[in-house]
Amino acid sequence: MKVSERNIHLTPVCSSPLDRALVGGVMAQRMSIKVLFYTHLISLLGYIAAAGNSVKGKIIMIEYVVESLTKLLGPIATLEKDKRELRDNALRAISTALKETQIYYAGMARDYKRNYETEAQLAKYWAAAAIPLRHIDRELAIVCEHKAEYWVSPETWSTDKISEMSIQLSSVANAYKKMIHPGFKSRSSGDPV
Repeated sequence: MKVSERNIHLTPVCSSPLDRALVGGVMAQRMSIKVLFYTHLISLLGYIAAAGNSVKGKIIMIEYVVESLTKLLGPIATLEKDKRELRDNALRAISTALKETQIYYAGMARDYKRNYETEAQLAKYWAAAAIPLRHIDRELAIVCEHKAEYWVSPETWSTDKISEMSIQLSSVANAYKKMIHPGFKSRSSGDPV
């Protein structure tokens, strides 16, 4: 069947609830770019089929392509912002765990008293750091989880186990610094766990 200029519709062929949600901006932040791309690609293919060789059909198709690409810009920007926020949250969590651990060791160096409440809090900090970090650096997230386990009962960890799990404070601090400053060169030291 040949398509004439009169029966070309201005609404997309794939006028699904997904498209309506995109237009309304309600679901745009939750949909992946891939889903959006394929949804609009299907609509575009519908336009191509409907447009045939007519000039008006081609103009409508071009307008739709421009409109669809414009709709994708918002979700792409949101995705980049979400990635930055995720990375910042992960860095903030590991920074807090590092600083609190360093503060604890500094306090211990002054009066040599072990504080079980502080150690429990350190376990929570390291466990909390592992969660957002797993999206950015899986190995470092595992190290943070091991550090949380360490702080639950540090007396059960041997020096060999600490080295084997690479949970020395200096190792984690160097990994953190590399995340913040990619050109950072690590220095080996005899820092505590």
